[in-house]
Amino acid sequence: MLGRCNVRMFKCCYRLSTKYKIGTISSYRKCSKKNKGVYLPPKELDPGTINTSHVHDAYNRIEDDTCNGTFKNAIESIISNQFNQTTTFNFGVAVSGGRDSMALAILANKWFEQRILSNPDDTLSMVIVDHGLRPESEKESNVVYKWLTETLKVNTTILKVDWSTSDAHSEINHSQETLVVPKKQLSSRNKRYDVISNWSRDNNITFVMTAHHEQDQLETFIHRFAFASGLKGLCGIPEVTRWHNNENGLVVVRPLLKFKRETLTNILIQQNMPWVDDPTNFKQEEFRTKIRSNMNAWNQAGVRDSDLLKVQNVLRKVNELSEMIRLNWIEKNVNFSYLFGSLSFDTKQFDNLPSTFKDKLLVTLIRWVSRKEDLRLRDGKSMAVYKIVDRHRRTRRNIGGCFLSVTTNKCSIMPDNMGVEPVTFKYSESVLFDKRFVIKVTSTNKKSESELIVRFPTASDWALLKEKYLDRNQLQQLERVDAFAMCLTPMVFDHKNKPLIAFLTSWSRDQDLVHEISYNDCDPDRYI
Repeated sequence: MLGRCNVRMFKCCYRLSTKYKIGTISSYRKCSKKNKGVYLPPKELDPGTINTSHVHDAYNRIEDDTCNGTFKNAIESIISNQFNQTTTFNFGVAVSGGRDSMALAILANKWFEQRILSNPDDTLSMVIVDHGLRPESEKESNVVYKWLTETLKVNTTILKVDWSTSDAHSEINHSQETLVVPKKQLSSRNKRYDVISNWSRDNNITFVMTAHHEQDQLETFIHRFAFASGLKGLCGIPEVTRWHNNENGLVVVRPLLKFKRETLTNILIQQNMPWVDDPTNFKQEEFRTKIRSNMNAWNQAGVRDSDLLKVQNVLRKVNELSEMIRLNWIEKNVNFSYLFGSLSFDTKQFDNLPSTFKDKLLVTLIRWVSRKEDLRLRDGKSMAVYKIVDRHRRTRRNIGGCFLSVTTNKCSIMPDNMGVEPVTFKYSESVLFDKRFVIKVTSTNKKSESELIVRFPTASDWALLKEKYLDRNQLQQLERVDAFAMCLTPMVFDHKNKPLIAFLTSWSRDQDLVHEISYNDCDPDRYI
């Protein structure tokens, strides 16, 4: 019998701590005080040994249920609208072991079994992230790993988060080992997506599915409403999000946004499968937990989930119209310089826009230049800076990691590269620099094994080049470039920190060097 896994084994494994809960597929019964916090099925409903026959029986029931058809429609709609249909797909699924992600694993695996019949080259992989913030997290990850690999027979990887470089507000000690605790839940999420993004890049994953569902959407809407989020924030969690922390980035797809949490729980009930409830989800000091615990009370008071979702849908349509107008204006009026990572637009056209629209538009353009998708600026701040610079011409002001400059007819936004760290790389190796440039240097001399350094040049670097290396044509080319902009293109140095390649003039110190430069996803649409 393949994939044997005993519920009693789960009971043994999860008695590691009294700080977390195990969810099960049936009605719950409280265990003895000794095992307080652990939930298991009643004895008369104990399914005993779980094996592949249980899974396939449950799959047959899911086949007749509307949720499987809903999942298939959701994921295939996303694929048809967002991706090239002719490509081979390497699907990824992020699984935490919680009820939502376990249900997603089941639905995705069932859907993939059907898809692979007509797309034999496609693959499905699952990934578990061990944050390492609780002493039992490693053992939990191993149990989930065993279930995915032995029962579902899916290729699965466990990734560990490295907190050694993270900011922290406290340290906790488990078994004489100090763990770094992130300041906010946002820090954990960013770290999680970073390691998944690297895994996605290394395994050529097309996109990774996550288990965000309807209740998550509602909680996000209420949370953002409480903190006075803008229009886009109130639109909630999108079906598709693109993260760009490496040259390939990470595409996150959420096919369960129209699924109720009860539906996902019922899938696990059908399969007699346990799950792990993270104890941090029950901490009342977290604002999101307070929202979750009061949802039923709000429903009883007449604030229905369906009504909130209708309001959100209206806001989403308004936002789509706003984005369409904004994109149309950008396409007609903004000139992008991918080499310098800067942009410019006609101030006369800009001044005719409504003031609120101008502020949001400036934030969009600043995000593109700064490469900061999560950049937040106080309402009106960008316009306040614009007015100051417009009043005092020939000055530059720093805002959001960018320099804003206004002349008589033109406004320019340029990146501030002072905080960009140099990157060390080797010959024939592609490296992403400043989240913008993909740089590769190849040498026809096979003995070239020394390391290279890419960084933004200083004024003294250019002075040295002009004095010793550049010919007359290259010097004439530089005369047409703003002195400030000259420091916005990368330069490669050898291991002795001497100039080797200047991309702005296509200059190279050695004849045997072949240097390439390309731009990493410079589409401005994703910053709106």
